[in-house]
Amino acid sequence: MFRYLSHPKLLVLYALAGSIIVFGIAIFMYLEGWNFIDSFYFTVSAITTVGFGDIVPTNTTSRFIATLYMILSVPLLLFSVGIVVEVVHDRYLSKSKLKTSKHKRRGLFSR
Repeated sequence: MFRYLSHPKLLVLYALAGSIIVFGIAIFMYLEGWNFIDSFYFTVSAITTVGFGDIVPTNTTSRFIATLYMILSVPLLLFSVGIVVEVVHDRYLSKSKLKTSKHKRRGLFSR
């Protein structure tokens, strides 16, 4: 199972998701003076569009940056989900083709 976690497309996904989260944490720690946990919490809730509202940007600059961050990160999250679905779908198709080819060699589908 772990060999599929090293799929090239998933490695790009890991790097992209990690950089988005690290950037969000760093920018909100700097702009708002939040600690790491609060910045991480806000970043993840913003990316996943949950937005609990218990931690919010307080000044105009950080609100503007947060808005741009959400506008850019939500499509990237959806793109990431698409990559995962594609890898899983390809894995499923390759397994089903393998099973079909084994049955054909045995003559189970011959007419």
